[in-house]
Amino acid sequence: MNTYALLLPILIPLLGVVILLIGSHSLAAQRLGGVVFSSLTFVASLYLVYAVDQADYIVIQMGGWQAPFGISMVADRFSAIMVAVSSFMGAAVAIYALSEIDEVRLKKFFFPLYLVLIFGVNGAFLTGDLFNLYVWFEIMLIASFALMSMGGERSELEGGLIMKYFILGHSARILFPALIILSLIVLYRGHNLPGGGFIGGLMAATAYILVGIGSTMQIAKAKLRIDPVTLLGVGLAVAIGSGLPGMLGGDPFLTGEWLPTFYLPIIGAVHLGTPLVFDVGVYLVVIGFTLHTTFHLAELVDTESEEDAK
Repeated sequence: MNTYALLLPILIPLLGVVILLIGSHSLAAQRLGGVVFSSLTFVASLYLVYAVDQADYIVIQMGGWQAPFGISMVADRFSAIMVAVSSFMGAAVAIYALSEIDEVRLKKFFFPLYLVLIFGVNGAFLTGDLFNLYVWFEIMLIASFALMSMGGERSELEGGLIMKYFILGHSARILFPALIILSLIVLYRGHNLPGGGFIGGLMAATAYILVGIGSTMQIAKAKLRIDPVTLLGVGLAVAIGSGLPGMLGGDPFLTGEWLPTFYLPIIGAVHLGTPLVFDVGVYLVVIGFTLHTTFHLAELVDTESEEDAK
């Protein structure tokens, strides 16, 4: 029963979305369903508060996969109370919307989107790890962006654009360090396999491009702190230089030379050699070429926009 208590505040609004989408032709069904499912979510949240008070906390590993590989859902007293508060506000706003939301917005799926918003908020309070917290945030923010701009009025669209850049900016700040670290992991783990430096370089370049999309390409360029063409040249020099140690030892160009294996805490066995140096060169070349092309295209677009404005 505790499992149901944890899942109901998430499943009820999701079920409401499905039913309201199926019955989207009926505006009366939209109004009734929006209020009913938001109210049921509030009732379910009260049951969750009761269940958590009895059990101290409830944990579910979705699909039977244990953390950190599966999706963990956790409810303690604080998160259960937050779900109850947000669900109460959700039900109150749904009732208020009956008199304020016109037919135009109802036909644009106001209540299904509103239930998606409740679904995302409750999921964010009940998630058990940071990655899935980010996913719930995305669901919540996408629904709020759609709700803010669905009327098509200038003030709503301006508010939607502000929300759009808010989402992109915060996403870039969250994803940038994660992508850079992941690119370095791919570079090292793949240095003795095809494509380690290439894939890692693309991931690192993507991190800077996301910063540019969330703000401006000038900010992304400043964050790089080095000209992409210079980075490309350094990468070529490193890749070519990695083949010289083999030649100095009398072997063909680009023959792999390895240092003795050593061990580090947490990381374990560390293998360093010229193949890794070559992949570092490829990594830098891919970053330099990708970002140079992206920044140049962005400058062309900005120039054309300025000319059109004149």
